Amino acid sequence: MNPRIVGSQLIFKPADLAQARQARTCLPGIRFKESPIGVLAAVPLTLETARVLRNLGVEAPSPIQSCYNWPIIPGRKPRPHQVLTSAHFTLNPRCHCHNAPRTGKTLSTLWAIDYLQRIGVRSRALIIAPLSTLERAWGDEIFLNFPGKRFAVLHGSAEKRRKLLATDQDLYIINHDGVEIIMKDLMKRGDIDLIVIDELAVFRNSKTRRWKAVNTVVNSRGISTWCWGLTGTPQSNEPTDAYGQAKLIRPESIRGMSFTAFKDLTMQQYGPFRWVPRPGADKHVAQVLSPTIRFERTVVTNMEPCLIERHAELSPEQKHHITKLLRESVTDLNGATISAVNAAVLISKITQAACGAVIDSEGHLVRMDFGPRLKVLEEAIEENGPGKVIVFLPFKGPLNIIANELKKKWTVEVVDGSVGSGKRNQIFKNFQETPFPHILVAHPQCMAHGLELTASDLVIWYAPHHSNEIYTQACCRIDGGGQKSKMDIMHISATPTERKIYAAVREKGRLQDCVLSLLKEGFK
Repeated sequence: MNPRIVGSQLIFKPADLAQARQARTCLPGIRFKESPIGVLAAVPLTLETARVLRNLGVEAPSPIQSCYNWPIIPGRKPRPHQVLTSAHFTLNPRCHCHNAPRTGKTLSTLWAIDYLQRIGVRSRALIIAPLSTLERAWGDEIFLNFPGKRFAVLHGSAEKRRKLLATDQDLYIINHDGVEIIMKDLMKRGDIDLIVIDELAVFRNSKTRRWKAVNTVVNSRGISTWCWGLTGTPQSNEPTDAYGQAKLIRPESIRGMSFTAFKDLTMQQYGPFRWVPRPGADKHVAQVLSPTIRFERTVVTNMEPCLIERHAELSPEQKHHITKLLRESVTDLNGATISAVNAAVLISKITQAACGAVIDSEGHLVRMDFGPRLKVLEEAIEENGPGKVIVFLPFKGPLNIIANELKKKWTVEVVDGSVGSGKRNQIFKNFQETPFPHILVAHPQCMAHGLELTASDLVIWYAPHHSNEIYTQACCRIDGGGQKSKMDIMHISATPTERKIYAAVREKGRLQDCVLSLLKEGFK
């Protein structure tokens, strides 16, 4: 029989006499009783009891599954796969989560942290995540679902990060590269005894400074620090991606094995420069990236489309010109005059600057540094794994600039008004029916009506569009009879300006009112 919970007791049937004896030795409070189906055992259900029983081969559930109230936004409820994911975390101090992208890993992780803190097993948690997700993903989920939970986002200057770390919080959230900046300060915080590494695949290379800094914080105190690694794409490039991840989360899983040895084990060389995965490589990867849990996107197919917010930093050049636009409605860039004479034009100029390519007063395209925003876009595409993506830009000017950057890693096609109908139709057909292109970079007005592009389940808005109709219709391109996955819409923004524009478009608000409020508040 499967273990079952009766009141505060866990009832199970020992597999054999040896297992029963082991259970009696390890669990002094256990009781046995004869039944028509054989000897049954009963033991008080605690987290420690569940972990001991699982070590003995009994599939004991985590107490979180029956003894937790699952705080969540009113109107929503935990989904079965999220509950099992949270249970997985509580039962495994060092483990991986390989749930597919956008299946609710963030909230499952926070539930597990909250439960462990409530029962006194863990004290404080450190979440190490991509910069774009600190506020808009982790911060928002904590604020909305755990109103009483104290947290701080450790971002800014080194001094600011140290001051925030010194505050009394339940959770601290920091970006991947920020760990090195305050590594010594983090090392002094023995009360931070649970660490979460979001998008763990970034740490595939154990020779980088980023990896070494995080490894120092995670593993300097042995296994006393709990650590969970999250990624939906653990080996997006090749089997050797697993090496750095395994060494970070469970160093004992590859103890005594160098990277070269692991590469020889999982890959085979053909010629001086070509390496391909060996048959059975996945088995070796699974062994080192364990224990783990994995749920595919199919578990969320009946969910409503989810809005995902991602924050991008402005480059100094972008920030300078957007600030000047809001203050004076005019700015100069590389000797070209960029003017804004009314609310609509001001919105357009701000958004152009955020995209990194501005049209000057003579109609010429002027580029500026847009590296931080491009990095957020690339991270989002990488997180989506093999899934196809549609990227919308509200201006034609930056389309090819962004597409050319993405072509360095993926197959990309561009769709705008300059693409003839014949070629456009072939691009759409290839996107729907063949592996390539992986990404469509498009102007939304060219794809706002009548198309079904259900080969993708993710739309990324690189910047906001001013029209509610075009925005809504463009998002609907992935929503059709052929859609088999949960659909998600992602907004990339760098400033409150853009987020208010997104909100105005979604809620059919007046953009002019949005700009007027921004001018009154000042640029932030």
